[in-house]
Parts: sequence; C-alpha cells; structure tokens
Amino acid sequence: MEKKVFIDTHRNNHKLKKVYLIGIGFIVLGILCFLVPIVHKNNNAKIEKELINDFFADADSTNENTNTINNTLATVKYIDANPNTSNVAIADNTSNAVVGLEEEYQKYNMVVEVESVGIKKGIYPLSSPYNNIKYNVQLMETSTMPDCKNGNVILAAHNGTSSVSFFDNLKNAKLSDTVNLYYHGIKYIYKLVNIYDVPKNGTVEIKRDSTKSCVTLITCKSKDKSKQVVYIGELADTKQY
Repeated sequence: MEKKVFIDTHRNNHKLKKVYLIGIGFIVLGILCFLVPIVHKNNNAKIEKELINDFFADADSTNENTNTINNTLATVKYIDANPNTSNVAIADNTSNAVVGLEEEYQKYNMVVEVESVGIKKGIYPLSSPYNNIKYNVQLMETSTMPDCKNGNVILAAHNGTSSVSFFDNLKNAKLSDTVNLYYHGIKYIYKLVNIYDVPKNGTVEIKRDSTKSCVTLITCKSKDKSKQVVYIGELADTKQY
C-alpha cells in the first residue's frame, strides 16, 4: 500500500522567508558597520578643516604680531629645569569635555604640521578641557609656547587606528623632516634631530639641547604598546603667515 506524504509548502516558504530576511539583516548591518566609521571620519575631517580655516582667518584679520620674530624671542626669558633633559608626565586625563564652553575654549590656539607624513592638526589652549589626549593632540602642562626663547613645545597624541590617533603617521617620519608650528602669525619651522624610544611607564624623559628652541612630539610605538616614541625638533627658521 502506498504511503502518501504531505509537504507543508506554506511552512517551508515561511522558513525560507525568515532565513532570507535574517540574511538581508546581516548584510545591512555589515554595510552599516563599514560605512559609519567612514562617515564619522569624513565628518571629523570636515570639522577639522573648518576649525583650521577659522584659525588662519583669525590670524589674517588681526595684527597682534607687529614686532619681528627675533625681537619677540629676545623679550621672553625661559629657564630649563635641567640643561639637557626633563621629565614629562603622560597620562590620559579622565575629565570629560564640557558642552556649552566659552567660544575661546573651542578655538584652536596653534596648528602643528608634519607635511612629510600628512599631519596637520589644531591645538586647543592649555586651559581648554578639549586639550586632552582623549579628544585631540594634547599640549602638555610643562610645555612652553613657540615664542619662548629656548623653550620646548611638547605635544602628545595617540597612535593606532582610532578616531583620535592623530599621530599615527609619525611612524613614517625621518630625521631632518620638518615640523611646523603656526602660532600668533608666525610659522615656526623645526627640523627633526632625534627620534628615540622610551618605556611607557607614565613619564617620558625628554633629551634636548636647552640652548635651542625645540618641539617634542610623543606617541605610542607601533606594534609595541609597552614603549613610546619621542621626536625632537630644533628651530631652524621662522616666517610670517
């Protein structure tokens, strides 16, 4: 006697539809995971460009720097704590950015540029809550400003693939590359003279010639998170911008 087999096509179609919808959902989720970081990165780049444009526009509209750079440097006295080295504490500040800050805290006070590796980033004033390695390139508390004679501008930023890894490309920098600082109408041009590793233990030893004006860039070492890399630049030239 023949057995009759009944197939519930409606139920099978329902299962297939469910699998199809789940597959579509995973595809959409994958596309979003791919696109969201790109959109976020492009949006940040747009904001950064606007802030830097505002920085240079403000410099063009004011004439605060009426003296020559040599006169400016000569009027500032700077004494290094140690003839050749100094220690800088490096730590992630856990304070959060504040919504509704005064406009002065939201504007860049300086711009750092390492043209050879494609770095150009605005720097907030030392007193701004946004001057924090969690959000931006951080101007360290022990830093001086570029117009201090024989001073040292100390900047630190993350290395890696996150949205705040502003010094990731520093790994491609070489000795004699140029680091530019734009500050109060003057472009300070530094040449890299030393690149060295230090242990990542909360402080960084800075080895520099205290008879020269310097810039120091600090970031984590690629592929070795137990170390940091220090880049020392010495002032080579100044120009108005």
